[in-house]
Amino acid sequence: MVRRLGLTTVAAVLVGAAVVGGTSSPRIPADAGPRPDLRLSQQTGYFHLPRVVKEYRRGIDSVARLTIRRTKLSRNLAGLRAMYQELQGRLVGAVNPDVKERVGRELITVARVIEDTDRELNKSLNDRASLIIADLYRDIRGAVTELARDHRLTAVIAYPGNPGTENPLEMEMMLKSPAALPLYIDPAADYTDELLARLNRSYEQQPGGE
Repeated sequence: MVRRLGLTTVAAVLVGAAVVGGTSSPRIPADAGPRPDLRLSQQTGYFHLPRVVKEYRRGIDSVARLTIRRTKLSRNLAGLRAMYQELQGRLVGAVNPDVKERVGRELITVARVIEDTDRELNKSLNDRASLIIADLYRDIRGAVTELARDHRLTAVIAYPGNPGTENPLEMEMMLKSPAALPLYIDPAADYTDELLARLNRSYEQQPGGE
């Protein structure tokens, strides 16, 4: 069965902390001595990852193109399945043993072609989906890095839900999320709107972006 890629799939893959620069935090040696206090000028920023993924135009366009590609590739598979059903009908209605044997061989051949075509179709779509996810991640990571440097932020954390939600399903989702999940965010520290503006502005400036 063809895997359907949606923006929710992309969001699920990308959900997690987005660390400025895209690298993991360095380990502090045990004998490094006391850790210095953070300076008051150091800040942490946040952004709503599902909304960024949903409203980033490059993601929207990429998924739309993938849907069109899936539709085109599926037409050949639908034709093969129709042929298989037709052969099944001929096999049931055949009286001559030679005809039954010949149609039976054709059924096996078409069934194998269907399996191979379906496998190739899924691989093609899954490979393309992986490229889309990687491109979106790099775009978001790059925009987050620029945003952090412009605002002198020490870290930018992606959060998966609305901290002020009253929706029980969203509450459950947030409670099941990994660590670094903020339950309150000062609006001044939420950079979702600015991050979306940067991403979409950059995408619109690319050839074919609009």
